[in-house]
Amino acid sequence: AHYWFYKLDYLLWKNDSIWKDLNLNFDLSKFRLSRLNSIEHIYPQQPFKQKEEWKNSEHLDNFGNLALISNHMNSSLSNKDYNEEKRGLLINQLNKGTIESLKMVLIYSKYKEWTPENCNKHQTEMINLLIEDLKNAK
Repeated sequence: AHYWFYKLDYLLWKNDSIWKDLNLNFDLSKFRLSRLNSIEHIYPQQPFKQKEEWKNSEHLDNFGNLALISNHMNSSLSNKDYNEEKRGLLINQLNKGTIESLKMVLIYSKYKEWTPENCNKHQTEMINLLIEDLKNAK
């Protein structure tokens, strides 16, 4: 089940044009795929403060809202808010060069707010990246 997350992080690593306009201070050559086994919900399953647009949302468990990370990181992110604590923890990872998920880096770099619309947009972009890779497979 985790294959698509690994494949996607590989494609994000391989395709440096995705990162051009994001002005990140991160050396992609230092990124390493590692064995991860915990699924993180970017917008939490049980947030401390429920946002109206996410109530009863079918977006909560879709591919756009999910990332593969370590159990340790998932525990530290818990049910924290996208804009407040989660962004800060990801920036700390960037500064240390210990990124676990390029998919998460892309989300937090591209989207100031995490809405169901942005979640759908991200999901479409990521699925299209995977489809394009499959089309080019020989």
